[in-house]
Amino acid sequence: MIQDYQIQEFLRQAHRVGDVGLTLCSSGNISWRIGDEALVSGTGSWVPTLPKEKVSICRVADGEVLNGVKPSMESGFHLGVLRERPDCDVVLHFQSKYAT
Repeated sequence: MIQDYQIQEFLRQAHRVGDVGLTLCSSGNISWRIGDEALVSGTGSWVPTLPKEKVSICRVADGEVLNGVKPSMESGFHLGVLRERPDCDVVLHFQSKYAT
């Protein structure tokens, strides 16, 4: 079960993506596998300013949303990578400010 301190770390890293200028606005998504579940940025959220209420918790195996927060439309891609690559726990997908 995902704990609050893990959600806080997820938010810290999401904001860090914005702080270093890797993405702007809503041009990207982030996910982090923790055991059999994953934190996924929520639909319509902006990674650089991602709030806790826009963090979706999904089961990796089937994508079921466990906390009622709709994940990004890219969640299928993220969860697919996590299923196929057990050696990877984080997926960061974004377009740079030069491509957005």
